[in-house]
Amino acid sequence: MIYLQTTVQLAGPAKVLEFEEVLGGKFSPYLEKLGAKFVGSWFTLVGPQSEVTDLWCFDNAAHYEEVMQKVMMDPEAIPLMATLSPLIVKETTKLMYPLPCSPLK
Repeated sequence: MIYLQTTVQLAGPAKVLEFEEVLGGKFSPYLEKLGAKFVGSWFTLVGPQSEVTDLWCFDNAAHYEEVMQKVMMDPEAIPLMATLSPLIVKETTKLMYPLPCSPLK
């Protein structure tokens, strides 16, 4: 398994609830339909304000590439991205492999 960590800086505290509604109600189910597994989402309590980190799971790098290609080619993704984009000021992504000692494999 590999994991995609996405950290977003939202456009202020008022956008957190809206982001959560879009993520949980539309975006997560959409990506899961394409084959990604939503592991979880966290709000930063101490650190940068209005920061949310999501963790997604894929079988391997090829599976990640396959899902991202589907997103880029799918017209259904356009309104989802258009809804999320105004909420996000900055986004950082990391593709990570678990260490052998990790409970998440």
